[in-house]
Amino acid sequence: MSPDYWNTEATLNVLMVVLGVVPFHTGGGVAMVNWAILHELRSRGHKVMVATQIKNPVQEHMQAVADIGAGLLVYEGNQLDLGSCPDFTPDVIFCYTSSAIQQCSSFLPSIPRVCSLVDLDHLISLYRRQYYARSQPLTYIDIVGHHQQAMAVKDSVIPLLQTCHSLIEHAAHHNKWLNEIAGVNCTYIPMPVIDHMFLGWVRDIRTRPVKTYTNPTFMPRITLAGHLAGVATLSGLYFLAEDVLPNYKDDPKVRFFISGAEGLFHDLATRMRPYVDNGWVTLQGYLPDIQKEMMNSNVVLVPTPIDLGFRTRIVEAWSLGCCVITHPANLLGMPEAKVGENILAPSTGKEMAEMVREVAWDVEVQQKIGQEARKSYEEHYKGSESKVVDLIEQAVEEPVSVGS
Repeated sequence: MSPDYWNTEATLNVLMVVLGVVPFHTGGGVAMVNWAILHELRSRGHKVMVATQIKNPVQEHMQAVADIGAGLLVYEGNQLDLGSCPDFTPDVIFCYTSSAIQQCSSFLPSIPRVCSLVDLDHLISLYRRQYYARSQPLTYIDIVGHHQQAMAVKDSVIPLLQTCHSLIEHAAHHNKWLNEIAGVNCTYIPMPVIDHMFLGWVRDIRTRPVKTYTNPTFMPRITLAGHLAGVATLSGLYFLAEDVLPNYKDDPKVRFFISGAEGLFHDLATRMRPYVDNGWVTLQGYLPDIQKEMMNSNVVLVPTPIDLGFRTRIVEAWSLGCCVITHPANLLGMPEAKVGENILAPSTGKEMAEMVREVAWDVEVQQKIGQEARKSYEEHYKGSESKVVDLIEQAVEEPVSVGS
């Protein structure tokens, strides 16, 4: 590893373990959240080595990490080894998710670990089984096996979390469960999402919709985005196809644009095909600039109907002043969400269908919700990465495990 990566005035060597992605300011939620934390660490002068277990990382993402002055180690296997980086000895390890902690078992326990959690691993396993089975039928034995596996994950995660010196949960309801039921000391910090206004975006939510509506051929644009094979997005698309779209007996007078990596599972593609064929739904694939897509939308729709954790896409849309409509299940992890003020949350597919069509044509509601969303982002989420980095620094100064 080239010494040019390091700031000579750094105070700590921070090993940042993130699985499956390279931190980046746009794209998926994991990439964006860790970019915000990485940016804050570097702004304080800390040396950072980002370690990620990923195949075929995007060159642009790798270059961004280098440009910010951090090191990057892409590795394979189930154990992280810094043998290829002999000049870097971590003072503290930051892990994003409990799976990342497991990758660090080869490091001395005296090196403090700080872990950020969002969606709990056993819930991901349970919901993944439920939705993946729609396209991959399972026997009863398979279902029982998957359930037992998920419960085993649940039982193994708690002792693992207790090895951390500081534990952060970005979904408020999971933070409550960890503290009150699982008996793990955990700190709730709102999800760190970088301010895209700071990156140069300008959104005039007072005039953009008005100008657009003067076009007689205009059709309001409803944006959905996420990793199409991820259980959070997958469950939301099933809800859209089965519970929302069937309520439109004729042209809904809005158009749904779905963006994301990977393709639709066979069963979901079959259910979505009639709406694609009649032009109501457009599958756009992966968009490198999802912020632009959100900026061009009238409503950002997040229909995930399961209480999995926290949907970063909502806060990303809030940072851009977008009007968001979501399922109430997503509000469990967001005490900052106030229905009717900064977000809209119809509880059934029929109500969601009606609200989407109504709000998409109501400029005043879009403005009101979008403006309050931006205010909420500024009040609760903007800069929350500094709280995460505070705990990383404190773990070195006051190395006390959450399990002690």
